[in-house]
Amino acid sequence: MPGLRLRHLLGSPYPMFPESVSPDGRRLRVVWRWPLDPPLQSGGFLASAELDTEDSDHRWLIQDFRAAGEREVCCWTLPDGRRLKATRTHAGLTRFVFEDDPLARRLEPPEPIDSLVQAQGTVAFALAIRPDLKRDLWRVDLEAWAWEKVSNEEGLWWEFHRARDGSYALAVQEVEPSRRFRLWRIPARMGAPAMRVAELELSLLASDAPLPPSAEIAGGPYWLISLPSEQWGLGLIVNLRTGRVLRPEDLGRSGWRFLDYHLAPDGRWVAIGLVPSSGVQGPEDPNRALYLAPGENLQAGWLREGVRLVGWNVEPPAALLEDLRTRTLWALRLPPAQGTPGVPLPGARLPIASIPEGVVASATGAPARVLWLSWEGQIQAALDLAPFYEKILALMPEVHGGRTKRVWIGAQAIPPRADGRCQWGLIEWPLPSKAAAP
Repeated sequence: MPGLRLRHLLGSPYPMFPESVSPDGRRLRVVWRWPLDPPLQSGGFLASAELDTEDSDHRWLIQDFRAAGEREVCCWTLPDGRRLKATRTHAGLTRFVFEDDPLARRLEPPEPIDSLVQAQGTVAFALAIRPDLKRDLWRVDLEAWAWEKVSNEEGLWWEFHRARDGSYALAVQEVEPSRRFRLWRIPARMGAPAMRVAELELSLLASDAPLPPSAEIAGGPYWLISLPSEQWGLGLIVNLRTGRVLRPEDLGRSGWRFLDYHLAPDGRWVAIGLVPSSGVQGPEDPNRALYLAPGENLQAGWLREGVRLVGWNVEPPAALLEDLRTRTLWALRLPPAQGTPGVPLPGARLPIASIPEGVVASATGAPARVLWLSWEGQIQAALDLAPFYEKILALMPEVHGGRTKRVWIGAQAIPPRADGRCQWGLIEWPLPSKAAAP
């Protein structure tokens, strides 16, 4: 087919869900997920593949972290342009080295660390998980290679998250197992003390549903925290100025309770799923509602019943919605005009993903067909993968400079081999340069 590059990566024993592409387009990360029905929401197998964009060669870099042994992880870039690489073992990140260092110095942390997140300037935060499973929180100056443990005897560190401007990290501390947590603001300055900003009394809830990533909400004092509980649903929103958790009553929504939370990638919009305080409650409940609000003013939101959020677009700002009664998909530009339900996306069904030029989605009535629709709901192009594939599993656009370079498609092939290793395909679809309805 003209303009189509079909790549079927061999050797994958599980369905492939494309996750991210390196800036140069040469390194593709996919998630292996099994089983498909119901989907495995937490965990799963992780793998990376390196693709040569000039031909069809590829090789698997990592097929299973448990069998990966020692490998290099890249990279953190300092303000002066130097790049820091790390070696990851089963214990965590254990050695670091600067690229193009003529002395090839090896820099070792005080203990193996699980993650390293740059904050501001040369300061970074790191979390170490010790053999006794307790977590140590570290602050490090990557220029001086100076490490200091953020000490606190009041409980165990749970996790930390970087503020959007990098000026601090918000750390979650477990004080009483599964019941009491404290939030600490830790400045990105060596030697600066941690400041307690909130204390949360929760009945922590075990859930197989996907949890929202913890992140700062742009434009205000609020953070979305990934702690599922009986009181607040699959997360909660905290005002760091007051230390209070946001309630439905604070939004003028008495008679409802929070179910789930979704934050736009740039943090400028928040979507909160609500269900009636009584009755059936769950992600597929047709009686649920969606509350959409700008991050700078959560009280200035917009409520629509019988829908759920299935995706975001940053530029132009838009929300992708699914009507829970008809299963039709809609695109809603933000902020929504008064009384505007959005633009219907005819022929589109899940999975769906947004692109600057509109959306890409699987097609109704054709399990192996992908549509590109404009923000006005007009079909611009279509890709039919039958008879080679029978089902679209995932869509991931690759955007450069505000334009879509290509769409990565995870799919199930026809017919599968007996061992299943050729059953899962990955397709690269460069969008046509000129929109043309099929």
